[in-house]
Amino acid sequence: THGIDLLDEHRWQTDYDLMLGLHVAAVESAYFSGNFYRMQTLSAVVLHNARSLLDKVSIYEIRILYYTAQNEPLKALAVAREVLDMLGVSLPEQAGQLQVAKSLASTRLSHLRLSIDDLYHLPEMTDPHQLATMRVLMRTVSAAYIAGPELFPFIVFNMVRLSVQYGNSALSAFGYMTYGLILCAGVGFIDYGYNLGEFALRLMDKFQAKDLKAKLIVAFNVPIKHWKAHIRETLAPFQEGYQSGLETGDIEYACHNGMYYANYLFAVGEPLAEVAPQQAQYLAVMKKFKQEFHLTYTQIWHQLALNLLGQASNPIQLTGSAFDETARLPELIATNNQTALFCTYLAKTMLAFLFGDPAQAVANAKLAEPHEQAVLGSINVAEHKYYQSLALLAHYAQAKGADRPRYLSTVRLNQRKMRKWAKHAPMNYQHKHDLVAAELARVTGDMAKAFEYYDKAIAGARANDYTNDLAVAHELAARFYLSQGKTKIAHSYLLDARHAYLRWGATAKVNDLDQTYPDLLTRGPIGASSTIDTTPVLNVTPTGSDGQRASILDVGAVIKAAQAISGEIVLSRLLRRLMEIVIENAGAQHGFLILEQNDQLVIEAESDAESAEVKVLQASPVTAQADRLAVSIVYYVARTKESVMLDDAARAENFAQDSYIKTGRPKSILCMPLTHQGELSGILYLENNLTTKAFTPERIEVLQFLSTQIAISIENAVLYDDLKKAEAEIRRSEEYFRAMIENASDVITMLNRDGKVIYQSPAIEHILGYKPSDIVGHNMLEFVHPDDQQAIIDSLTGLIETERDPAPIEFRARDGQGQWRYVEAIGNNQLDNPSVGGIVVNARDITERKQAERERAQFMTLQRDLALAKDIQQSLLPSSRPDWPLDIICYSTPAREMGGDLYAYHHFAAETAGPEKFAVAVGDVSGKGMPAALLMAVTLASFQSTISQHVSPGQLLGRLDQTVEGYTGGTRQNCAMIYVEISVNPTPNQRPAAILKAANAGCISPIIRRQNNSVEWVEARGMPLGAGLGGILGYGEITVSLETGDLVILTSDGVVEAQNGSKEMFGFDRLEAAVAQGPQTNAQAMLTYLIDTINQFVGDIEPHDDLTIVVVQI
Repeated sequence: THGIDLLDEHRWQTDYDLMLGLHVAAVESAYFSGNFYRMQTLSAVVLHNARSLLDKVSIYEIRILYYTAQNEPLKALAVAREVLDMLGVSLPEQAGQLQVAKSLASTRLSHLRLSIDDLYHLPEMTDPHQLATMRVLMRTVSAAYIAGPELFPFIVFNMVRLSVQYGNSALSAFGYMTYGLILCAGVGFIDYGYNLGEFALRLMDKFQAKDLKAKLIVAFNVPIKHWKAHIRETLAPFQEGYQSGLETGDIEYACHNGMYYANYLFAVGEPLAEVAPQQAQYLAVMKKFKQEFHLTYTQIWHQLALNLLGQASNPIQLTGSAFDETARLPELIATNNQTALFCTYLAKTMLAFLFGDPAQAVANAKLAEPHEQAVLGSINVAEHKYYQSLALLAHYAQAKGADRPRYLSTVRLNQRKMRKWAKHAPMNYQHKHDLVAAELARVTGDMAKAFEYYDKAIAGARANDYTNDLAVAHELAARFYLSQGKTKIAHSYLLDARHAYLRWGATAKVNDLDQTYPDLLTRGPIGASSTIDTTPVLNVTPTGSDGQRASILDVGAVIKAAQAISGEIVLSRLLRRLMEIVIENAGAQHGFLILEQNDQLVIEAESDAESAEVKVLQASPVTAQADRLAVSIVYYVARTKESVMLDDAARAENFAQDSYIKTGRPKSILCMPLTHQGELSGILYLENNLTTKAFTPERIEVLQFLSTQIAISIENAVLYDDLKKAEAEIRRSEEYFRAMIENASDVITMLNRDGKVIYQSPAIEHILGYKPSDIVGHNMLEFVHPDDQQAIIDSLTGLIETERDPAPIEFRARDGQGQWRYVEAIGNNQLDNPSVGGIVVNARDITERKQAERERAQFMTLQRDLALAKDIQQSLLPSSRPDWPLDIICYSTPAREMGGDLYAYHHFAAETAGPEKFAVAVGDVSGKGMPAALLMAVTLASFQSTISQHVSPGQLLGRLDQTVEGYTGGTRQNCAMIYVEISVNPTPNQRPAAILKAANAGCISPIIRRQNNSVEWVEARGMPLGAGLGGILGYGEITVSLETGDLVILTSDGVVEAQNGSKEMFGFDRLEAAVAQGPQTNAQAMLTYLIDTINQFVGDIEPHDDLTIVVVQI
């Protein structure tokens, strides 16, 4: 700045380079120091005096950074558009999925034949113009991610294509990294996207691009790393990226690292008392550098932590010292800050769910959905799916009947995504999937599955150290057991939930639990400023002959033992583990675990210290073991629920008459009741015959500490064991009745109250051609003729709401081939029968028609590229029936192996008093899978571009040939295409009615079906597009007159090459015959006839080529 003050304005003419360098440096300095007025003033000076676009680019870059930092991303995007237009890169004004798919296809095509290693060894980019473009694109990424997520892919795709075309630069590393983000999060190619991310880091090292380190750390750790590694592993890199950004002057991405650290630190469940101060430190730096976007983003997560810490007047409202949702939400909406909007609604979803308002949680989760693209790839997407599913299931019972199917559909869709994420990163997402699975099982009545998945979720959250999710899982499990009337088990889970929330530091939630469950949790409230000590210390003060003494137990060992006991759910394993722990901690030689079974005390486990052998599930009556233990002591403890401890049993006066004590003369005996809330769960009987006084007060205290957990675990395991036995018995009964039902000739269907099929007998396959799995889960009305549905509704309503006798009803049901068959059915209301729980419908076929045996394979396992190819093809084809004065219908269906058939059309603007022109084309791309779909996308895009040039059919194909050749060179691919142009006479009743001009590039020639039933081929010939020969040899044109009623049929070669079971082709003769015999009424009738004729010829054989037909009637 001082240098500028010493130089006059005219020095721009005499010392241009010096003035430019000084001014650009001053603009950068003003930006970094927060002197934004000075920055804007000097920027205007540079833009006024700069002699070239490249000299201005750095100023535009700083303006983009400035507006992004000031939370005005729309202005940043406007600046970016302006300069990118001047650099020759155009960003779409409105970008939908179709445009994104085309751009992705083009990008994939650009490096389709290059491995990641090939990309690494590309030459270096040296073109100053392209390097400037890359810089501007990189600067624009943040603003697009925040406020224009639909533009984000186009920016990234441009960076990748420029790198492939002009060589790599240090900036390419950022382009490849964000490309990996899109492939991971947007397309689902997680492995390839992750590999691209690692490659980008290698490329950064290759160029020694320290100034990009902060950017690449964010671009890798925010959207990519958590697909393969624990989220906690991103925290240290974020801190490193933050420091690197400060050191290199990359303030924007230093703050990016800081804000994501604050976000991800919260997400992994670190103690909130440590999270909040760290968030505050980053907020102070962001405030110093006036980075408003980063400040807002971090304030959201900071306020969420403060709410949970109890530092908000209303814990469910995101309002406090850091953030005020009432004031800030309108600002975020006005500036279109979609990233912050998503996070705000997500935080509100979490608070509403945690503090017991599922309706509000559902509403906020819905508000977040439109902004999901603005957090693409971040963990917040998974957090949203997780809490949305939990909220929907929590609100399910209060939801309207019409909303419930939608709730379940959303949850299942979320679960499919979570299952995929858990496959790649189980340490982050498996326990979330399991907890939602438990809640879904609860809602749908699958109690055994709920029981299993709650414990899976708890074990997973604990193993991967997600204290926050562990607390939620324990709380939901407690609610589940309370709903089942299992108060003891619920109490245990609730205590664990409270303890986990305390460990997390969520004191507001702990107080909420205490207020919600006062009878189960009797502790006083915890204040926001309370010091919480969650480390249990057990003080023991026994009284004995040696007087009073105190000792501190090895609490860590005791807690570890309790956790080991609580971690087992299978009864046999629990009993074995329990006895090992008890013998080890009590100092016993021998021990028995006694349970009550059918009003009788039985020994279920026995352990011996010397042999280290544990015997379980013996169910031996205690009375039958009078020679091995003191039966009288056992029954005394069972009756009084008091412990008995004999230091020297042979000399003790009590129980001296017990036969075992008389004959065996044992030394130390300890018999303890295992009770929970006053009820006996079992008895521990321990002996040590090596010494007297073996069971010291400390050992007894350990066992007393463990006894409640032992009692709960036994009750849990017994319940689980009983449940498994009951399930086995139910399965045996079901198998018996199922065998009867499945061998019945009549169809037996079971419906729930809403008409949803919950069971379907196999006879359905013989009657209607469906498998039971095709029917189960669907509403019965989906298979009933529309005219008969009301009768079915009335019949079901009568069965449910009245006590009248069931009456048979006849209706039409759709079979597997789409044909209607008559069925007679009678229903029986067994909804209130707990062993049935549904409306049982007995049905039989009363038609004489034969059942069609034709069955088609619906799907095959597609590779990822194949799935994407199919999506691209389906999205690119236009409507099958354009809104034209001409009668035109288009039809295209892909084969089992994805190909590249296409059709296209265009309506030329009518000239004054001239003929109205229409263009139609059918194409057939060679090859299969992704290459075919990509070439199809290129061909369609080229067609739409070339058609607007108003050239003749032959010229159009010639230009297309040259364009397509640029993509097919070296691939041996091509595209056959038939193109016709129809000019309709504007004068009614004047002959000819229309003129057809055709040009052919290696496709099937058009067929004309005349009004007089004659058929003629329009024999045009030419080389396929992309071979490079058509542009040289040219494409001939044929002109034909058409009359009113004439039909023009265009097809791909999939029609004539369709094969039947004898490998015989449909051929040209059959096609000509079908056209001659087909109806002349309209285009749809002819199309339907042709499709039916081809299908009848092919039969059950699956087609191996796409089938495309276009019919036009004049």
